Amino acid sequence: MPSSDTHRHNQNVLYNLTKGDLVEFPRGTYSHWGIYAGPMAVSGAAHAKAGGSRQTKGEIRDEDFFAVAEDSKAMKNNQLDHKYRVYTPDEIVRRAMSEIGRTDYDLFTNNCEHFATWCRYGIAISLQAMKGAEVVETADTVTTGFTVFAGVVGFVAAAAGIGVTLLKLL
Repeated sequence: MPSSDTHRHNQNVLYNLTKGDLVEFPRGTYSHWGIYAGPMAVSGAAHAKAGGSRQTKGEIRDEDFFAVAEDSKAMKNNQLDHKYRVYTPDEIVRRAMSEIGRTDYDLFTNNCEHFATWCRYGIAISLQAMKGAEVVETADTVTTGFTVFAGVVGFVAAAAGIGVTLLKLL
C-alpha cells in the first residue's frame, strides 16, 4: 500500500492530467508507462506484463490508475512533444483502446513505453529500452565489466516487469 504522501502526490498528478497525456511510473531501475484516457472514463487501464523471457506474451487490458501506480509517484511525461507530431487527445485514446487484448509484448522492441509513444506520436519509441540496449552492448565490449554486467542483470530483471497501461479515472 502506498504511503499517504505518495497517494496525495498521485491524486495531484491525476487531477492535473489531460486526456492523451503520457504517464510515467518510476519503479527504481525502470519506469512503467501509460496513457491517460480522461476523467469521464468508467473503467481503468491497459496493462501488459512480461514473464520469464523478453518475448513472453503480455496483454493490454483495463486497470485503475491507482492500481497501476502501486507505490510509484506518477508523473506526466510528454517529453517528446517537441520532437514529434502529437495526435489529438481523442485519437490518442482511440489508438490505445484499439489495442486492448494485444499480446505481442517484447522488452526491447514492444514494451509499455513503445505502446504509449505509439499512441501519442504514431512512433513506437522507448528511451529506456535504448539505454538498456546500450548498456548490454557496453557489457559485451568491456572485458573488466563485472559491475556493468551486474547492472545489466538488474536492468533486465527489473524491466521484465514493465507493462503497458492505458489509464482512465474510475
